[in-house]
Amino acid sequence: MSFKRALVVDDSKSARLSLKKLLEQHHLEVDEAFSGEEALDFIKDHSVDVIFMDHTMPGMDGLEAVAAIKSNPKTATIPVMMYTTQEGEVYVGQARALGAVEVLPKQVQPGVLFEMLEKLGLVTDRRTEDQPVSMERRGQEPEAEETDLDREYERQALGMSVQALVTRILEDQHLKLRTDILRSQRHFAKQVAAEIGKAQAESSAAGGAGEQPARSVWTFLRSAAVVALTSAFKKDLVGRGIDPDKIAVIINGVDLPRYSPRPKDPRLAEDYSLDGCFVVGYIGTHGMAHALEKVLDAAERMRRFPDVRFLFVGGGAGKAKLIEEA
Repeated sequence: MSFKRALVVDDSKSARLSLKKLLEQHHLEVDEAFSGEEALDFIKDHSVDVIFMDHTMPGMDGLEAVAAIKSNPKTATIPVMMYTTQEGEVYVGQARALGAVEVLPKQVQPGVLFEMLEKLGLVTDRRTEDQPVSMERRGQEPEAEETDLDREYERQALGMSVQALVTRILEDQHLKLRTDILRSQRHFAKQVAAEIGKAQAESSAAGGAGEQPARSVWTFLRSAAVVALTSAFKKDLVGRGIDPDKIAVIINGVDLPRYSPRPKDPRLAEDYSLDGCFVVGYIGTHGMAHALEKVLDAAERMRRFPDVRFLFVGGGAGKAKLIEEA
């Protein structure tokens, strides 16, 4: 018999053990992790069929861990259940937006847990086991084989109202519909992950950056809409396979009156030893696409002119590298 595997992530040992016992009743093999970081390390080398994630933990919280799992094509298809005391529509919306399948309370009812596992295809429908013993069957089988549990099921079935039967039928149909939708989404996610993995392998074989470009493309593919700052950025994204219809171009605007020429600031000149110098200034984002290293190259060539100074104002992903090279 092939057992499904679950990973329970919670800094509380008692909470981990409590959920582990419930899952083992459904014949799942259960592994444990006490933090988001440990969970990420575990799934690098181990395959799991579902992850139950607490929210409040030391270091990385549950939502951050979910985002990390879903941003990696290798682990993005693993269903993640938030298993937490957090509640409310806002939190549920955040969790689902990041890729969580559902939010379950810490004191989850066994029936609710079973339904969620059934939706994911990790357990089979147990209704055939729960069917009450019919009167015809009772007449055919020896009384000695009838257990107390059988008699209890029969009593409950005979006392069940028409309304309860209709409710059960509707719930079953709703559950089947959601299960089909989840399976369809997982199938699509696996196809996308396979395409990203193929692109990553091709990039690595060609000497490209590999994993980082693949993650970037994965992020754009999962996004409902993308805003690019220039038409050139949009053209680049379309070239990577992103749907052009979901990319909008919004060019940065500038409030020109705020940047009109002003008198020199003596304090600024004193703080940065700029008094009496010709200042070449750049004010804006120090990003990876701004090629500000070219300005550093120019500054290097201008070293023989001590009265020429280069002033950078701003921040960004490329600032640390610029400081290091300077």
